[in-house]
Amino acid sequence: MVDFDCPACGAGAPLQVVATDRITCGPCSTARSFRQGQLYVITGSPGTGKSSVGRELAARLPLELVVLDSDLTSRPEHDSSEGAWFGFIDTWLRTAVGVAQSGHSLILVGYSMPHQWEHQALRHFLGPITYVALVCSDAELERRLRQRTWMGSQRERDSLIDLNRKFRARGDMTVIETDSQPPDAIADQILSIVRSTSQPPR
Repeated sequence: MVDFDCPACGAGAPLQVVATDRITCGPCSTARSFRQGQLYVITGSPGTGKSSVGRELAARLPLELVVLDSDLTSRPEHDSSEGAWFGFIDTWLRTAVGVAQSGHSLILVGYSMPHQWEHQALRHFLGPITYVALVCSDAELERRLRQRTWMGSQRERDSLIDLNRKFRARGDMTVIETDSQPPDAIADQILSIVRSTSQPPR
């Protein structure tokens, strides 16, 4: 369980001072135990292999990790505005904090951008976030998207190809090419990243 507001005086979440193993209320100094977990975000344009890689991760995941698909809580209204999408990300940030209280870290598979996490009001309740983007070449993504009969128009495909290019150019996340690598090999790379960045539970 996580009390984002102080259970003693009711002071709000922004006034809580978060450390790796405790939360201290700024106004009343009440301290409570806490685990500040880690989050691994596997993102990328549709068609780059996130779902396939997510299934591989779920099949081989160590006990200290939890893997979930962000589509579990996705609803059409989340695409209606930037505010609605930030609310969607807030739900998953809260989930990651909750998962950490059981001594686990969360691997979340699904589209998002770093600023959507880093600008959250409750960001300080969560420890390090590692971002991994799956990408592929324009030609390969075009081929994959054409196989999705529900994808729609060429304009829609072009917008996703442009999004994929933006992920390829980012310097604030690890970028993994999926053109010629099978999902199990990509899952191995991601788990290697997790092992190299994970902090021991407290």
